[in-house]
Amino acid sequence: MNGPRLRIGFVTHEYPPFFGGGIGTYVEQISRAFAQSGHEVHIFTIRRPDDPTTIDASGVHVHRAPFDPPEPLARGLIGRFAEAGTWIHLASIMRRQLREFLQRGELDIVEIPECLATGWMALGDPALRVPTVVNLHTPDYVVAALNHSDTPAWKHLERLPIEAADGVCAPSRAMIDHLADDVHRGDVEVVPHPYDADGFIQGYTPPIGDEILFVGRLEHRKGVVTLIQAAKAMLALDANVVFTLIGRDTNTAPGGGSMRDYLQGLLTDHERRRVRFLDAIPRHELAESYRRASFCVFPSLFENFPNVCLEAMSAGRPVIATYGTGMVEMLGETGVFVEPDDPADLAEAMLRLRRNHRLRDTLAALTYLRVRDRYTPARAAQWRLEYYRRVIDQCGGVSDLAQRTARVHPQTWRTAAPSLAALIHSMHANSAAGSPSTSEATP
Repeated sequence: MNGPRLRIGFVTHEYPPFFGGGIGTYVEQISRAFAQSGHEVHIFTIRRPDDPTTIDASGVHVHRAPFDPPEPLARGLIGRFAEAGTWIHLASIMRRQLREFLQRGELDIVEIPECLATGWMALGDPALRVPTVVNLHTPDYVVAALNHSDTPAWKHLERLPIEAADGVCAPSRAMIDHLADDVHRGDVEVVPHPYDADGFIQGYTPPIGDEILFVGRLEHRKGVVTLIQAAKAMLALDANVVFTLIGRDTNTAPGGGSMRDYLQGLLTDHERRRVRFLDAIPRHELAESYRRASFCVFPSLFENFPNVCLEAMSAGRPVIATYGTGMVEMLGETGVFVEPDDPADLAEAMLRLRRNHRLRDTLAALTYLRVRDRYTPARAAQWRLEYYRRVIDQCGGVSDLAQRTARVHPQTWRTAAPSLAALIHSMHANSAAGSPSTSEATP
């Protein structure tokens, strides 16, 4: 262990096996790496009544609070009001968990995600004296904008913890640049996430076969419309190529509605026989899907540090990704990059990889080695520990509510606070009236 032993806390609404998305996967892997290095790690997370139980990783203390928000309709809440009520309830649980723990225990630093503004109440608690770090994943309001979805003003509450925290980091420079006009901080640092490549898939096999693979939610920001448009061109030029898209459906199709239905509607009957759509599948099956693929395509409009890219690299599969995303940093010279929202550019890149076997094999071997060299849990843990210690030193080991509040830009208060106040007032009014709200308008 390099440096003194730290007592590290993570506040997260995701932690396996519950809500095991990108945040949950990251927290599980980095917390295990910290514990294996001799540090004391505490996870503050949630558990719904019907969630399965699990054995926590050795050395990691997981504190699971029941997550039981009132039934939305019982409180007169529907649509966005119900979603906002869930956000507020979640933030309240996290604040209470952290406060109760700190009354009996000690931490040296606490890391909080910006997503869903999970930690905004904790950061507003004067009892919180522990230095805090916000780790940027991708704010919900950014996702909504990329999907061309209406964004309620209260979702900009995610900016509060970003600006209030004692330190802010992100796994990619792309994420920092994307938020540069929204977030008033000039001290955000790049600290990459870990990935246990051998824990996902072991052994290198060269890319063979005719399958091109996409993994991810079927949503607009993932570039799936561009992918299908490019796939149509490929299907016309290559009689053997097939496409597989693995991921759950979303309601982000143009004009709203099922994206899967929309994508299938772009294909002819003949093309549909060579484009396969699968829902999310178990992890071991996903590993085999990567092994079968010739290469992977992730043509997102924007990504921060996506696990699917790390998974493809772990399997030794070449990746076609888009400029302006964190995947450019992740892949480096091992990637093939295209402009986002450009079907012709994507089709040309796919055709080049299909026809150039030597290039495909070279990139495959390089990606396999890169993820196992650069993003190991041990290396990522060391980077993060060094960052934590810088934040702790800058704070003198103590966080202060007055300083956290002073960091928040006046424009951020003007954007988030009035909308939140109006929303809470509407929620209370609807609940007191005992009848469902009929308004779906943005507050």
